[in-house]
Amino acid sequence: MPASASDVALQLVQRRVDGNPCADAKQLRVIPTREVALEVQQAMIKIAASGAVTGPVFPAGLGKHVGWKIGGWPTAGVLGPLFENVVLPSPATASLAEQNMGTLEAELGFVLKAGLPPREAP
Repeated sequence: MPASASDVALQLVQRRVDGNPCADAKQLRVIPTREVALEVQQAMIKIAASGAVTGPVFPAGLGKHVGWKIGGWPTAGVLGPLFENVVLPSPATASLAEQNMGTLEAELGFVLKAGLPPREAP
């Protein structure tokens, strides 16, 4: 039986706060489509915002959802959530050892002075 989006999200959040990334791509085969990936992301946002999942790398948890990053998908872009306790203020120094990650990926972020007006379509 496939894992639910909430189960996968909980595992991914726990791995992140523990500093134990998914090294084996087979573990992510439970996310077969873009739609399922979006369900997992929404579940991750709820779990992270609850503050219930903490670990040695992020003792206070990932924190609330503060923005989005853009990632690729074979046929369309997909957004990834950014969490408060993962975003470093500028200027910042990042440590692979502290994050317990094998690679470091830089993201550029912008804070807008005011929110954008709503639109009918993206």
